[in-house]
Amino acid sequence: MLRDRLITFLQIRPEETRMAGLVAALFLCVQAGQGIGENAAFALFLSSINVDFLPYMYMGLGGVVFIASIAFSASLSRFQNSRVIVYLLAGSALLFTVEWVAIILFKQPFSYPLLWLTTYGMAVVLGTLVWTAAGEVCDARQAKRLFPLFTSMGILGSVLGNLLTGTIASLAGAEGLILFYAVLLAAAFLLAREIAKAYFKPEADNDKPFNLITDVRVGYEFVRNSQLFRLIAVSSVLYSVLFFTVDFPFSERISDTYLNDAAGLAGFKGLFTSVTTAVTFLVSLLLANRLYARFGIVNSVLIMPITYVAAFAVFFVSFNFWGAVGAKFGQLVILGGLTGTAWTALFNVVPLERRGQVLAFNNGVPAQIGVVLSGLLIILSRQLLDTQDILLLGAIVALVTVAIT
Repeated sequence: MLRDRLITFLQIRPEETRMAGLVAALFLCVQAGQGIGENAAFALFLSSINVDFLPYMYMGLGGVVFIASIAFSASLSRFQNSRVIVYLLAGSALLFTVEWVAIILFKQPFSYPLLWLTTYGMAVVLGTLVWTAAGEVCDARQAKRLFPLFTSMGILGSVLGNLLTGTIASLAGAEGLILFYAVLLAAAFLLAREIAKAYFKPEADNDKPFNLITDVRVGYEFVRNSQLFRLIAVSSVLYSVLFFTVDFPFSERISDTYLNDAAGLAGFKGLFTSVTTAVTFLVSLLLANRLYARFGIVNSVLIMPITYVAAFAVFFVSFNFWGAVGAKFGQLVILGGLTGTAWTALFNVVPLERRGQVLAFNNGVPAQIGVVLSGLLIILSRQLLDTQDILLLGAIVALVTVAIT
């Protein structure tokens, strides 16, 4: 009886129960694993490598995300989606298992930057992967009913994974988190294999040459000929710079607080991310629609750069642990709970047949240029300024972004 009521409440039809359960579990495993894995990579890197090297990692991350996105898109265009999803999850589980073994056995310094890059680089691909799987098994009508469930399960997975980070780290060490991440990806692989076998539609490999470069070029031409999207491209660069200009001082303050305590650092990061994710979900659920109705969904984008100005000011005045936590918390909640949807809505004015190409260009080029630039600017700034002064530069960039937006 309770099961039937739950299914009715979640708007799942009887014939969809198994499929919806498998996909929801896939979202849960991947998002929980990502939370645990990112906390491990964050803590081990900052505990083992000087935080001053983090800007160099930002520069590398831009390139890694670009290459990983190209490889994933190329695979989807050339091969059966079921094979791509299943093999990628299996490969990811194997990759992080190998990295765990390498860290446990050899403890080479290069292992920690490699773990950081692969963890954060794969996060983008894995996020796309689960939605690709959901899109394969749901038609448009099912998507309207079931996608909110999948989103909620992903959020639940993120909250649980981050909450459990401290407990796992205290029992198995920060290194043990990597193995736990690999186990969850292996579980996701088993789920994806079953989903693909039972619910993916048969398809043949595509012999047509992959044309991502063409898509990016078409997207570039559209952006170049549109004043609005030229501004959006510039804003994408600036938003990436702003994001990591907050992230670096935050990481520095946190690493100083948990010096030589990787497990404690991972536990704090997990708790912080868990609380932030839960609050972001509530803000998105309870406030976002009211804000969009009052100010318009596009005008709501302005909240983000204004938030950055306030965050930089508060962080500059309170350049300590709690200032770092407050600035990062505000950034993530506003970005994830309010302005992310508004930003995505800007692309709805693009004709449907060009929308994917414009998104491919914007996410693959300007956004990643911004990531690389953020690292470069922090490196150059630290030659003349201390970290606290970099916050003032961030505030200036935020004001420029307000003007452009």
